Parts: sequence; structure tokens; C-alpha cells
Amino acid sequence: MRYISIVISLAIVMEVFLCEARATDRIYSDISAESPSNRYRVDAKSPDNSSKNGHRAFQASFVYTCFDETTKQVLWTRSQAMGNPQKIGKDSTETYSLPKEASPVGLFVSDAGWTVIWTGWDQLIAVDLAGHDRCCIELLKEGFTDEERTKYVHDSTAGPMWSGYSLWYFLDVGDQHLFVVRPWWGRRVVLSLESGKLLDETQESSRSAAAYERHYVMTELAKGVETRKEWEKEECCGAVWPILNASYLAGRLPVPEAAPFLEQLQEVSYSGSSTSGGLGFGERFEGEVNPHSYETFTLRQVVQLSLRRLGKTPRPLAANQFYMEYEVYTKNHPYLPKAIAVPRAINAGNVKVSMRAEQVLGLLGGPDFVGYDTWEYDMDANPPFSLIVKWDARKVTDVKKKTPVLWKDGFVRDEQIVR
Repeated sequence: MRYISIVISLAIVMEVFLCEARATDRIYSDISAESPSNRYRVDAKSPDNSSKNGHRAFQASFVYTCFDETTKQVLWTRSQAMGNPQKIGKDSTETYSLPKEASPVGLFVSDAGWTVIWTGWDQLIAVDLAGHDRCCIELLKEGFTDEERTKYVHDSTAGPMWSGYSLWYFLDVGDQHLFVVRPWWGRRVVLSLESGKLLDETQESSRSAAAYERHYVMTELAKGVETRKEWEKEECCGAVWPILNASYLAGRLPVPEAAPFLEQLQEVSYSGSSTSGGLGFGERFEGEVNPHSYETFTLRQVVQLSLRRLGKTPRPLAANQFYMEYEVYTKNHPYLPKAIAVPRAINAGNVKVSMRAEQVLGLLGGPDFVGYDTWEYDMDANPPFSLIVKWDARKVTDVKKKTPVLWKDGFVRDEQIVR
């Protein structure tokens, strides 16, 4: 089966969503990227990452080097723009320089020899095959609208957070070399590499971009299913990033033919996060389930959302797992309720105020989404609805049905996934 009917120049695609720094200190690691054909490679290295005194945050003074892997030649080098050296203290001989250009968080290289640097200040710097800068685009100011910045870009102590489940890729449309950023809310930012300017989408570029994105979804999901045994149990998210991204896009675009892959991937218990505290902080549990301490099976959560968006009913597999807690921490263990004999929507009316977590889990299983004081279930009934179970520290305080079901309510579920 052909998933693309036009010729697209593919390039390195980088998915970034779950592992951005969220503390005040930002870590800028050395990066290397290759073009799809492996002809070109670009390395970005900072002397701060090879210091004998150990690594520090806010690494800078990066040097970019582009190699032609077929000839083993260095095609160009480029240095991160830095300010003039300043003394650390009045009587010190040590100096430091502040960057005029942010350090890199992403690198993308095309088979045509273009390099795009994504910096920690959300700049896009395009460099041609001769090593010349063609532009420096301020994504937040120039690429996004005021409405997008207000709705979808969230400030944190590490800077603006927005790039989760985004897709970055090169695209050839006619004789134009383009670079596309598709943030999770779906409106594409299109950069002309030759002119260094942002462009409005045309029918032709939209058609080409959509074809690329569908091909990306099908390719990454097929690869994810095939290599599942290799990445399913890994502790870091490197190999899971493209699979998560493709799973999300499958439901958002949508890509109906991706459903068979998603149905296989929903079995994966890959965990992207664990949460504790909240209203349960300071409470003493002895052989009880803490409704505010849980592990999220991130891929399953995303896959189940996309299956619903594709008109499929996910299997009754929990997206969040809770723990039986004790005063002696080493006795804590996952709480595994018995399988529910009927569709959980049938039991929705049996959830009552003052129930404890074990009782709710016995009726409904694990929730699809967990908030600060809520468990949320998207019920596959006719018509579908969401059940919102509200908690105090250890008991249910309120139960409400909500329609339309929340996965159909704008970006409610998307926000919960990408946060």
C-alpha cells in the first residue's frame, strides 16, 4: 500500500514532548543529527559538556560542525554567538560570557544539506550547505498567533512549554525547500529555507504536509509494533517518542488505517510518569489504596484516546495504576482489582459518595485521566459520556456525568496529555 502519492524529501524528524526540562536549571546536552540518507551529519558540542569539573546547567559556546559522510570532509563549522567575556568577581581571574544566541535543544538535517537549529529560546536558525545562516525565526513571536500563545503556550520556571507531541520535518513542494513545525494543536508553521521567511500554507503545501504526516504515522506505528520487545521495558523515553507522537497524530489528523497498529499497542504498559502527593500528602494509609498516588501508562492512554477518535472501542485496560500503601513503605505494591465482568459504563451509576478507592476500582477499573482531585472515565456507551469522580484525601465527594464526552470537547484531553 502506498501512503504517499507525491515525492517528498524526508529529513530527520525529532519528537519532543515528555522530557523537556521543567526545573529552573536547563541542561543543554551535545547533539548529533543525520540526514535520512546518512550523507550529512551535524554535531553540536559545548566545552561545558567536557569539563573536568563536571557538567553544569546552561551549557553554552556550542560549536556546530557539518560533515559529508561520503567524503569524510568537514563542510562547515559554526560557533554559537556569545557576548564579551566578563570577570566572575572583582578580584577573580575567571571570566564568563553570556550567550547572544540560545543553546540548541534540537537539530534537523535534510538530504539537500540544510540544517535547522532549534534553540532553547524557541528560535529556528536555518543554515545552508555552505554554512551560511539564512534566518533566525522567533517561533513564539513570529510563528504563533496571540491566541495560540495565550491558549497553548504555558510558562514555567524553565521557560515556555508547548512543544510536546509536536512534529518537525523538511518538505519539498515544487522547487521550494520548506521546514514545517506542527505543534500539537495542529496549525502548521511553514518556513521557506531559501528566503528565510515564514509562509502561509497553500493548497499544495497543505496537501504535501498532510501526506507526509500520514506516512510518518503509519511508518512509526508499524516500526513500533515490529520492535516492541526492544523498547517496551526501557526506562528512558528515547525510543518511545516517535511511537507516542505517531499514536497521538493518528487520532488527531485522523488516520483511520492506523487503527490495527493502535489496537496492538494498547497492550503496552510503558509508563511515562508516576505521581504522588496532592490531597493524599501527609495522610496515613495502612493497607489502603491512595487515590492520589498512581502510575500512568502513557502510551496506552494516548492510544486509547486515538482509538476513540477513530471510532473504535479500546479494550478495558487501565491507563492509570494505583498502589496499596502501608506505613512501612517497602510493603507498598500495585493494587490490581479483579477484572470487571460487564462494560464499565453499566457500573457508572453505582459509584457513590463516601466510597473508597478500592470500591471504585472494583466497579470501573482504573481511570483514563487523573486530575488534582478527580478520576475521569470516558465511557464507551450510546451516547458516550465522561464520568467525573471527585475526591477528598481518601473518599469520593461527588460523582457527575458529563456530555459531550470529554475526548470530543475541544482540546480538553489533549491538554491533559501534553502538559
